[in-house]
Amino acid sequence: MALDIPVEIKNLIKRDNLTAETERHLRLSFYDDSIDSLYPAETLFPDPELYPANLGESWLVINDDQIVTESLTLEESLCSDDYLRFGACEAAKFEITVADVAEDIKNHWFTAELIIADYKLAFGIYKVDDVVIQKDKRFKKIIAYDRMKEFDTDVSIWYKNLSFPLSMREFRNSFLNYFGFPYDTVTLINDTMTVTQSNTDPTINGRKVIESICEINGVFGSFDRTGTFKYVSLGYGGVYPAEDLFPIERGLYPGESADPEEIPATYKSLDYKEWVVESINRVNLYDADGELTAGFGDGENEYQIRDNFLIYGMGSAELLGIAENLYGNINGRTYLPATLELQALPYIEVGDLLDVEYSKGTIETFVMHRTTKGIQGMADTIESSGDQYQNQTYGIKDEINNIKSNVEKNKNEISGNGEKINRVDEYARQVNTNLGQEVARAKAAEGVNAQAITAETNRATKQEGVLSSRITDTAAKFERELSNLDTGLSTKITQTAEQIRLEASDIKKELQASITVEAGRISSEVSRAKDAEGSLSSRITQTANSITSEVTRAKGAENVLSSRITQTESSITSTVKQVNGLNTKYSEVKQTADKISWIVSSGSSSSNFTLTSRMANLISDKIEVKGYVTFSQVESKLRGSGTTTINGDNITTGRIDIKLLTSGSKPVITSYNGGIAFGNGFSYSNIQGSKVIIGQGGGRISFFGHTPYDRQSVITPTTTTMLLSSVQQLLRVLRNYGLIA
Repeated sequence: MALDIPVEIKNLIKRDNLTAETERHLRLSFYDDSIDSLYPAETLFPDPELYPANLGESWLVINDDQIVTESLTLEESLCSDDYLRFGACEAAKFEITVADVAEDIKNHWFTAELIIADYKLAFGIYKVDDVVIQKDKRFKKIIAYDRMKEFDTDVSIWYKNLSFPLSMREFRNSFLNYFGFPYDTVTLINDTMTVTQSNTDPTINGRKVIESICEINGVFGSFDRTGTFKYVSLGYGGVYPAEDLFPIERGLYPGESADPEEIPATYKSLDYKEWVVESINRVNLYDADGELTAGFGDGENEYQIRDNFLIYGMGSAELLGIAENLYGNINGRTYLPATLELQALPYIEVGDLLDVEYSKGTIETFVMHRTTKGIQGMADTIESSGDQYQNQTYGIKDEINNIKSNVEKNKNEISGNGEKINRVDEYARQVNTNLGQEVARAKAAEGVNAQAITAETNRATKQEGVLSSRITDTAAKFERELSNLDTGLSTKITQTAEQIRLEASDIKKELQASITVEAGRISSEVSRAKDAEGSLSSRITQTANSITSEVTRAKGAENVLSSRITQTESSITSTVKQVNGLNTKYSEVKQTADKISWIVSSGSSSSNFTLTSRMANLISDKIEVKGYVTFSQVESKLRGSGTTTINGDNITTGRIDIKLLTSGSKPVITSYNGGIAFGNGFSYSNIQGSKVIIGQGGGRISFFGHTPYDRQSVITPTTTTMLLSSVQQLLRVLRNYGLIA
């Protein structure tokens, strides 16, 4: 549970760090001797007068003035797997960058203190695993781990010197005393079980021992901020954001609830799944050969205990009691997988239950993984992952490991008995044959690896339908596939040295999506195989110098419609194409910094248009312009002035230079001897300077028509009266033709 610190300090931590009162200081203290504990006893924690306890004098202290601002990263995990793996014991990782530290600090232990308003908050005990010199050699990046990493060592000497049999409580206390680490004095559910010397391996990994202890008791292992080993149990959750997100087993709600830490809705972000991790409702125990030896519970969401040497060789009655005890400690634990980003709360520990407020109410989730970054602006990212149902996959790799363990165990017992050795080798060969031709015989001592490893698991439930998973591992490729045969949904991950490919499919809806990642390219694609609109697909390809997006629809091989956009640092090109049998239509727009080009093509015809800052160029079989068009001069140095307008069949302009104007094949106006000639090809009239020539050989000008049919006649007068009448007639004719007023 969360560290028990004074309420006033909690309130300071929750406030915005904007004042001297809330300012935070980080101190790293290095010691010569092994560090026992930050406090002499948990009952005295956290009286600052007793801090630190029995550590002696530190030989190096790194304060704020040597710590690079906000360089702290602390990662802690209770269980980082996608499913609940009880017994997980994961080391915390502490990273920070310091300046001007000349001392050799690698492999040295140090304590971390977070100081707020003179209150010293324990921030863990760590051992420096690596020191990375930065480009500016003043700075060093410290990479350190908590005490959990110390368990990664051979403890076979301790194990062989134990006085078997002994109780589980005696066994686990002896293990932690061997390392000299302080631990919680609690009672675990299988503390009374008998532990025998069932492990005959020549080397025994300490982390495997403590994980086996925690797993058989349904707890997790963790070192808290004071350097004390704690057995962490999950409490009961019971708050869900919606009625349809209750656990399937309604009888589990709300259950016996743990005391959660309340998180008000002042956090940065909250993301949660649309389902809860369902309660484990069956526990199965398996022996060294992978055979089921005991089980408790009648559900289908089972938890499997495999490869745990603590239960090897036990009788069925004792195994059933262990399974029943374990069931009671892990059944009913449900929670909502979520990711929460918020201002750091350093007193919270992994395994704590959080009650998170949000717009529609509250949800409860566990701190399964936590990343803390920064000092003054310290922030937490809290995650609780988990599959809706247990998905423990034990395939060929696990069986091979069991075979090797059995062979090694039998060979040690045989001690040179040739006949029994032959029987053991025959047993190993027989098991490999049963595993199939997928696995070549592997002997690690000879450095020969299996060519391919394939593991496949199937499960059927009423709620889920038929589920299957498959893992294929070869020297050239790793492949993992999960599928639900009832829903038609499946996902697949394929990894080679050249690329990683992720795929998701919906067979019933004929949908598929994929992402491919290579060293120089990332591409994603979504497709739909069939529909009333035909097959559809979209694709995005990204390289270091271009991004291309494509969308395609196809109705058969002869009717395809597609669009494509390609973007580089210097151009953008968009293309739309339609193929309908032998007829192909195509358009493209390409834009650069100094030019835009259009191309439209259909069948055997095409149009091109190019536009620059100095020129517009249009090429087409036919050009139609609708509207009022005005042409104006660009620069004053060009000849002419004014504008020309075209509006339908009307043209208004200024000066016109003409060399030849024809009507059909006959000239109407042409230049002639420095003048203008008007004619129809056979005879013409022209104006040359002050001369007006009518007809090819001279001619005449007639106001009243050239032929007798359209010419007006005036009688020749013979008398004064006739003369007066003729003049009046002439004046009337001239007035009718508009020649006089």
